[in-house]
Amino acid sequence: MDSDRDDLDLPKSLTNELFSVYRADVASSADVDRLVLNRAKAEFARRRRLRIWASVAAIAAVILLVISMIPAMFSTDHGSNWVGLIHNNQQLRGDVNGDGVVDIRDVLRLQKAIDTGMKGGIDVNGDGVLDHRDVDAIAQLAVRIEVAADGGALR
Repeated sequence: MDSDRDDLDLPKSLTNELFSVYRADVASSADVDRLVLNRAKAEFARRRRLRIWASVAAIAAVILLVISMIPAMFSTDHGSNWVGLIHNNQQLRGDVNGDGVVDIRDVLRLQKAIDTGMKGGIDVNGDGVLDHRDVDAIAQLAVRIEVAADGGALR
């Protein structure tokens, strides 16, 4: 007798009878085996197709992202939005953000552009180089007070 039968505190004849009645030796038919196997194969194939489509979608998303970044990477017109606002066919000197006013925001925007390595833009002092001297020139324009002919302030 095996250990499972010895652990029961029942008479051996009853134990043997119970095991013979409730023993589950079920033999499945070949058709049932084939059906279960086919369903399992179909499920694995579906999961594999899903993984392949997910991989293709991820690769397509990366390709689209790279393609959308190419124009920005190879653009030579880095300073086109820094030309300043034009009033009556005249460019307002020092107006970096194009709001029509030369103020501290223009100074900060030009300094940030220089810090990030922008090439081109507004050369305020006319020396042909975009650097901290242009930032200083815009700062001076931002705080300057113009005096009218009658002695009153224009700004």
